[in-house]
Amino acid sequence: MKVVLNNEYGGYSLSTDILKMYLERTNTPYETSFVQPEYYINYNGIVVDGQPFWDDCIQRHDPVLIQILEELGYKHLKIVEIPDFTSYSIGEYDGKEWIENTWIEVTIDELRSGLSQERLEQVSQVDFIRTIERT
Repeated sequence: MKVVLNNEYGGYSLSTDILKMYLERTNTPYETSFVQPEYYINYNGIVVDGQPFWDDCIQRHDPVLIQILEELGYKHLKIVEIPDFTSYSIGEYDGKEWIENTWIEVTIDELRSGLSQERLEQVSQVDFIRTIERT
């Protein structure tokens, strides 16, 4: 799975044009309104379902976002790959980001009965295992 990270100090952000492209490609209706809602700083003018639409409304591993960035190029962003089956967390210092942790969820029943060879291989590719009650 590909994940978008900020590669420079200063923080993760997507341009208004990229946000609009994303909404258009996902057939999400939006409107533009430059009347800044109270309490919103750096309002970009994009509204979806009556709420401002920000970069953090899009998951970092969203395939449509990845496709747009690969087509357009991206100066301050980088795309990294992690195994498809993992969950992840993003670490950050002064806006510069990295994949901090990866993990996989394993059920208690899987542990009791023993992990399959495929699951053992997956476990070996992540930082942590999270146990859950049921699938």
